[in-house]
Amino acid sequence: APPASAPPASAPPANAEAAAPQAPPLRDMDVVADLSDALGEDSFNRLCQSFHDKLPVYRGDIDDALRSGQPSRVANAAHALKGAAANLGYARLSAAASRLEQAAKSGQGGLDELFQELCQAFEQTAALNDQSSTESGR
Repeated sequence: APPASAPPASAPPANAEAAAPQAPPLRDMDVVADLSDALGEDSFNRLCQSFHDKLPVYRGDIDDALRSGQPSRVANAAHALKGAAANLGYARLSAAASRLEQAAKSGQGGLDELFQELCQAFEQTAALNDQSSTESGR
């Protein structure tokens, strides 16, 4: 039997969900590698550039939906961003969009605060793209 001081080898504690969520990485490198391998590096890079070019549109759609006061529009716009970001491995942006989508669907409120979190993820994702175009290996 393992010593009493050894950490359990099973799942995280049940209260892990209640703890402050750790921000996911900006990029899920497994998704990036898989998609880059499947499409080829040039096609993958063009797809990522196209996504980055559309970030202001996604942000504007969500902002307009929030201003409209229609949570269903917020949820739909956030859902579209969540899927597009996840498909390209933008894990942090996808997670922030998912939180906004779920809050809009549930009517729990706090949408403006969640939109600010999403805006931070937008900025980080845009900076990541700027960085990757000038540095190798990122």
